[in-house]
Parts: sequence; structure tokens; C-alpha cells
Amino acid sequence: MREREGLSVEDVRQLSEQLEVIRRKVLIDIDDLTSTYAAYDPSLDIRVTCMSRLLGILTSTYLALTFVHRSLLRPAWWRAFAKHASRADIETTVDGFSDFSKIAFVHQIFSCTESAFRVFLRAIDSTACNNGTAQFKSIYECLLRSKLSAYPPESIELLDLLRLIRNTVHNNGVYFHRTRVSEAVVWQGKKYEFRHGLPVDFTKWDFCLEISDEVRKLLGTVANDPNLKAAKKPIMDPFAVHTK
Repeated sequence: MREREGLSVEDVRQLSEQLEVIRRKVLIDIDDLTSTYAAYDPSLDIRVTCMSRLLGILTSTYLALTFVHRSLLRPAWWRAFAKHASRADIETTVDGFSDFSKIAFVHQIFSCTESAFRVFLRAIDSTACNNGTAQFKSIYECLLRSKLSAYPPESIELLDLLRLIRNTVHNNGVYFHRTRVSEAVVWQGKKYEFRHGLPVDFTKWDFCLEISDEVRKLLGTVANDPNLKAAKKPIMDPFAVHTK
């Protein structure tokens, strides 16, 4: 995920606007889910908190992009706070902060999805996938293919793609597999390749925002599934329960 994008002020402004559009959609999703599960505490039921957590991730990322747009890409800011920084130092710092923010964004999107799916699966079938503790691919394949009433097309491919992208974070943007096998995912008609020992080259900000919106849609669909609505008690979010 460490390809240099060389973002301009206009690039970041457009990204911020795209991100804000997704945030507004999440706010609507939260309202809808809160209404659907009105009998339960929306701060504790994971059918709602999964979307609330996504909102927090998007908001934090929006703040990071706003900082880049209004400060780091403005010469006046550097003159006020680091007037001796060279042009090369500034470019390196801006690229580094943007990359840091993007990695955090993708990692948190993945974490939000994984934690929710594990709880969803245990709520429907507490014994499946070793009580919901198996590898994440097993979790989402089991939940989507056999535990829900239906799931959106290409959901498995979306999560395969997100999982493999997240795995590159552990290797500074380079894909490695313990058996040296390369992988590929076809999603929305495009092939994304993960070659063993090579960096991925498609995780630009635009792509990461696109992925986040698709994850939003998937989380909403799953949280609204009849098999999860059938629960006669709240489905507690373990993180929320222990931090409230």
C-alpha cells in the first residue's frame, strides 16, 4: 500500500468530498438500523454498532484528509510551523502522512468488518467455525453462503480482496504467502493480482474509498438479514459492552 500518489490540493479536496458522501450514507444507515432494532440499546447491539464504528473510521479519515488539504499542502503552514523544512522534506512528510492515514483506514475497515462478522455468525450458529474463532475467510464464507437468507453478489470476492490488501500491511505493502503462492481476485469485472514477493499497485485512495462504500453496503445488508432480525434478544457487541 505504499505507492506514492503525489496528491495535490485538488486531489485531496475531491477525496474529502467523496469521503463525506460515504459518511452521510452511513448516518442514514445508522438511523435505519436504530429504528429496525429499536427494542435494543443501539450503543450495545452490534447490528447497529458495526455501522457506528464504520462512521468513526470515516470521520477520523476525513479529519486526516482535511489536515492534509488545509495544512500540509499549504506553504503558509510550513512557514509557520517548520520554516526550515526543504521542499523534499515536505513532500516526503506529506506522502508519509497520507500513506499512514490510508493504511490505518484500510486496517480499521477490515477490523470493523471481521469483528462484526464473527459476532453475527456466533449469534446465528454458536458452534460454526470453531465457535467463530476460525480464520476470517472461513467465517465470512460460512456466514454468507449458509447462514443468511441471501447476500449481495460478489460479497465473497469483496472480502477476499479486502483481506488480501490488509495482509500486505504486515509486509510494508508487499504481498507474501507462506507457500509462495500468488493469488488473484476478480471483483466487479476487474482482476486484482497479488504476486508473491511484490508490492500491490492498485491501492490508491480512490480505490480504498470505493472499497469502504461497498463494505458499508454489505454490513447494512447483513445487519438487516431476516436471520439476524429473528434473534429474540440483543446481539451484544463485545467491545462496546466492555468499554461502556
